[in-house]
Amino acid sequence: CALGGSSFFLFEPHFCTAKAADTCELFQLRMDTFVDILKDHHLSSKFKDHITLHHNTLLEAKASIEKTILNLNSSKMVRFLDANEVETKVPKGVLLPESRFRVVWDIFAVIGVLYLIFSV
Repeated sequence: CALGGSSFFLFEPHFCTAKAADTCELFQLRMDTFVDILKDHHLSSKFKDHITLHHNTLLEAKASIEKTILNLNSSKMVRFLDANEVETKVPKGVLLPESRFRVVWDIFAVIGVLYLIFSV
């Protein structure tokens, strides 16, 4: 998904995409350029050792991202993410923050706290 993602270090194609909400600058680093930089700075063997040491962690990260993508594509998740477009019925006994009762309750709570502070 980004530099540091498991697919980058496992030399696999990226399986994530991103969309910017606003105009942004994008830095693209091709794999062959990355390998050339490693060679130029004599870091190829260190990189290979690091990848070997952390291979299982990278695979776990990849599996986690794939699982998240599958969950996001599930019909339940799609309905959940589109919940703003559907009116949701609230069960009785639930006090919503923007309800009139809640506002009155908060006013009385503040008055009660002020009374306790000044009466002591």
